[in-house]
Amino acid sequence: AAPFDVVAANIEAPVLLAAADRLAERLCAPRPGAALLLAGLLDRQYPEVRAAFQRRGFAERARLTLDDWTSGLFERV
Repeated sequence: AAPFDVVAANIEAPVLLAAADRLAERLCAPRPGAALLLAGLLDRQYPEVRAAFQRRGFAERARLTLDDWTSGLFERV
């Protein structure tokens, strides 16, 4: 299957962490500019998810926290 320019995921941290390699591979590797929007993460779990995607070549571009929930926008660098 062809790679994607953008992926949006509103799923829990354990699922994202388990799928991190597959998501990173599908995001136009290695082309810079591919965007990943992660939502529906508990605030306390967000740092682990952010670190997992940073290790896979993504940089956090924006973050929004409302109550106990955090979303992040990442871009492949």
